[in-house]
Amino acid sequence: MNTVALWASAFFLGGLILTQAGKIQTANADSVVTSNGFCMSTITVGNQTGSETYDLLWLVDDRSETLMIFYGDVYNKVLDLRTTKNLSEIFKQARGN
Repeated sequence: MNTVALWASAFFLGGLILTQAGKIQTANADSVVTSNGFCMSTITVGNQTGSETYDLLWLVDDRSETLMIFYGDVYNKVLDLRTTKNLSEIFKQARGN
């Protein structure tokens, strides 16, 4: 399977989830880095007034086809793993197999 298409689909689906999770939330990708089988993207998420924002780190492991989403709070120096998903299982479910 083409890994570039898999990554692009993963970030597209993630963007859809974030934008549809709440109409008062916004999501802006700050940076994307790809290195040694990993693709990482930082996203600042929060309400439209900007008073309650936090950071998410999306990490795609190309070797294991895993998406990991970390919650980050730079003020309190916290980085918590929020979810881990197998991308091949997500795409199987989307295809209905």
